[in-house]
Amino acid sequence: MRYIFSSAVIVRPGQYEYRLLTELEVKDWLTHGQFISRVGNRQAVEYIEKRFGVQCYHSRDPISMAAGDEGLVVRLRYQLRKAAPSSDSTPQSLDWEIGLLKRTA
Repeated sequence: MRYIFSSAVIVRPGQYEYRLLTELEVKDWLTHGQFISRVGNRQAVEYIEKRFGVQCYHSRDPISMAAGDEGLVVRLRYQLRKAAPSSDSTPQSLDWEIGLLKRTA
């Protein structure tokens, strides 16, 4: 299975590998096969849709990765603070980290 997450979550024991991806690698991953969204952060959903032009939905449904499964992790590099009503607290591209989490065993 292929997933998209808004954080790198290991929900059961096993062996995993994680590496950061280039923007080209992200676009390639998103266009080569279907994926299931398990993105719990609404800002991450908006970022994915606007930046990469793919439909992604907000979901906090649980998952259980099996050996061979992989997840595209699109996460903020920091925790957002509550902004003043007049300020723009929208994260920019450099505020995001995108990596690939694979369960290898």
